[in-house]
Amino acid sequence: SNDNQSVTISIFDKVGQMVLSRTISTVPGINKMTIEEQNLSAGVYTIQVAGNSAVFSKLLLINK
Repeated sequence: SNDNQSVTISIFDKVGQMVLSRTISTVPGINKMTIEEQNLSAGVYTIQVAGNSAVFSKLLLINK
């Protein structure tokens, strides 16, 4: 992040249902958030990070 802003992190399962959503406040530099994987079953998820001016999506694989 280059500035302070609110960012929403959402995780969707393979059928597109939201299984987790959190809004955090970022600070300039690198920001980290821990996701408790025990709340998620094994499988493939999409993690989406939405800020003021951009949305990024990546695949997330949970192995158990």
